[in-house]
Formats: sequence, structure tokens, C-alpha cells
Amino acid sequence: MAKSNWKGTSGWGAIDDPTGKLTGRVLVCSAGVSAVNEDYLSEVVGTSSTFDKTNYSGQLEYAWPASTSIHPFANGTLGVIARAQTFSGDPALAQDCYIGEIDLGTSKANIIRRVAGDDAVINTATLPEEASTRGQKHSLELRCYGTTSVTLQLLLDDTIIANVGDTAANRLTSGIPGIKCSSGTVYVDNFSILQYTEDGLAPKDWTPHQVTGLTVAGWWKGDEGRTLASGSNLSVWADQSVNSNDFAQASATNQPVVALTTVNGLPSIKFDGVDNFLAVPDHATLDLFTNGASLFIVQSPNSFTTTANEPIVSKQSTYQLALDNTKGYEWTNGTNTVEPAAFVGTTSVFQISAFVTDKGASTGLGGIWLDGTNEAAIVYNVGADNGNELFAGKNSAGQYYDGNIAEIVLVHGECGTATRQKIEGYLAHKYATWPRLPSTHPYRTIKPTV
Repeated sequence: MAKSNWKGTSGWGAIDDPTGKLTGRVLVCSAGVSAVNEDYLSEVVGTSSTFDKTNYSGQLEYAWPASTSIHPFANGTLGVIARAQTFSGDPALAQDCYIGEIDLGTSKANIIRRVAGDDAVINTATLPEEASTRGQKHSLELRCYGTTSVTLQLLLDDTIIANVGDTAANRLTSGIPGIKCSSGTVYVDNFSILQYTEDGLAPKDWTPHQVTGLTVAGWWKGDEGRTLASGSNLSVWADQSVNSNDFAQASATNQPVVALTTVNGLPSIKFDGVDNFLAVPDHATLDLFTNGASLFIVQSPNSFTTTANEPIVSKQSTYQLALDNTKGYEWTNGTNTVEPAAFVGTTSVFQISAFVTDKGASTGLGGIWLDGTNEAAIVYNVGADNGNELFAGKNSAGQYYDGNIAEIVLVHGECGTATRQKIEGYLAHKYATWPRLPSTHPYRTIKPTV
């Protein structure tokens, strides 16, 4: 998380780094002679709580100034909390949790199970001398994964110093993280949550290959499916779904151009707004009337011109998402048109523009979204299936899109909220547009994983 987010409450404070080893604003963990501060990080320093709270680790960096004559933490304990059920009191103390701590007073590293207010040390080890060295940066991490048999690992500077399995976890199968500090002052930076799976392995990133219950009809990515160098005309943009719905353009005059490293170091496809477009012949997997449709596009428009309907992706009288000169974006099925109530959209910025239909006008899930924010409701299905081609960059009325497209995901079916948000999260973290997701979006600060 950004260091500018550090803030203080109930015994914590935030200052400019006095150690010379951390960076920017740091968290002051100060707990007097015997007091204990144990705080939930989403309340104290603004970290996200939207993560799977079963298998994860909490990690922080800490340091002390080298110049102090007396060690400011000579008898202190610093720990990372995992799976806390609640935090209560002032200062807030963790209730029912695991704690991985370093104790400078006893020179021990301890892994503790706290249940009903009782602390049981379930593993202890001799603390390496370097753990208390002033004028150096150290990292402390508590890994906690598994449920029936919990694995707990305490790491100092990326080396395991305490390691134990716990089969008496009682109800400690999930919970929230925190930091513990007592009897001294230490400066902390870069607290982070790392996700794990049941076996302690880092989870894999979720991608549209993991869409369940629906079918990905087409998936076109600027970083795959084409091998041309920057500035080259693009004749084929291969579909990365299983359907081989490849975009193609035989005419060099009409071919868009490959633009490398245009968004988060990744390529995109540049359309000139005059005569550039790609097309896929009609195919059963692109005829979506029976099940409805969901479409997600990472694109950067060069302008919202005085001419309405610059089609980004279009199957014309079946479904189309286009730029609109008065409202920013427009969805149509050839008969019905939906636009935001007021203008939305930004030029020369990559955004995730999306729509989901509502073929029964009954689910309330249909709409137009821009960077995860709903901008309009759709209570219609796509138009009737027909033989039209699927276009990127134009429609059959001869209107053209002026801008860059980095990725397109077309789903055969109407995405529910959870699937829509996963696709948005996947795209937002791939293309670094996540800061524009709503603060309540579950994947604003973390990637969706499997």
C-alpha cells in the first residue's frame, strides 16, 4: 500500500522516516513500558480488507535509528497478527487469533495461539541476533494457511525462524490481520497482505479462462495473438478463447496498427477513425440472442467527436458498444439504445468499458459500466441473431472508432456481479487502471485469484 496512507490511531502515529532505512512516511509503533497495541490494519493504516481471509500472510518492514544510545525496543515485542476474529478495547486488542512475534527481552521468536484471552505459545525459537540490529531494515512475516491442520511460519528477513503445525485451531479458520507492539518504539513500513492457497502456494491469477457457468465467445489481447512489431499493420488478431474467432483485415489500407507499450508496458491496437477496422465472420458462438451477452473492452478513445456512434465493437443490429458525442458511451441492439444520464468518459486514458444485457428484463444486472462503475441500466437483450460480421473499430453503417484497444472479452451469457467484477479486476490490474475502480470494488487493491 502507498506510504502516504499511513495514519495513526489508539497509540499509533505517523512521521517521516527517522531511521534512514525505510522510506517516506512510516508508522510509529509505540507502546510505552508495558502497554500493548494490537490493531486491525484496515482501520489503522487503510489496507484493504477485501481478500480471502483463510490463507494469507502479513508482512512488514521495520527499523530503528542507529544513533540512539539506548535501544528503544530493548524489552519490546513486535508481532504480526493473523485470523483475528475481532479487535476490541482501546487500544484495540486482537481476540482469538494467531500471533507471530519477536521478543527482544527474551531473545525468542514465538508463534502464539490466542483463544478466549489465553495465549498459548505453540512454537518458540532462539531469535537471531540481527533481528534487533539498529540502522538496518528488517522484514517480519507470519504465514498462516490451512484449516483442518493449520501451518504457521514466522519469517525474519525472508528466512523461516519458527515453523509449526496446529491441529487445535478451534475456530481459527479465517480472520483479519494486524500488528502487535509492546514495551518500546519501532518504526514500521510497507505492511502488506500476501495471498496463499490451502497448500501454502501462491495462488494463480484469475483470468477469463476461469469463467464458470458461462462461455467466453471471444477473447482478443494486444499482448497475444499477434507477432508484429510496433508500427506494423495488423492483418490478424487471433482469438484466445477456444472458438478461433480471429479478427482479420486483408486490406493494408484498412488495417489498424500495432502500438507497443502503450498501457502499463503492454501493447494495444491503434484505429485511426477513418478506415481502420477488423472483422470476424459470423459464427454460432457470436450469436448471443438465446443467452444474452457481456462485453468488456480496455480502450482509450482519442476523442468523443461531434458525430455520434463511433463503434468500438459492433455486430450492428445485434449488439454494439460505441462512443457517443453527448453521453460518452452508447449501447444498442439495433432497436433499443441505452446511454448514461450524463456525459462520462475521458480521452487518451485507457478505461474498462463494458455492458451486460438483461434478456428477461428481470435480473437487474444489465447495464453499462465504466471502470467498474455502473453508468446506465440495460433492460434489453441483444438483437436477433443474424449473419452480420463482428467488427472491431467500425460498424456496417461506415462509422469508425478513433483510439486504441488493448483487450476485448466477449462472454456468451449475462455475467452476474461476481463474474463481472472478476473480469474487471483482471483487466484493471493487468493494465494498471485499478485506481479508477470504485473504493468498494472487491478487486480494487488485489487481483482476483484462483
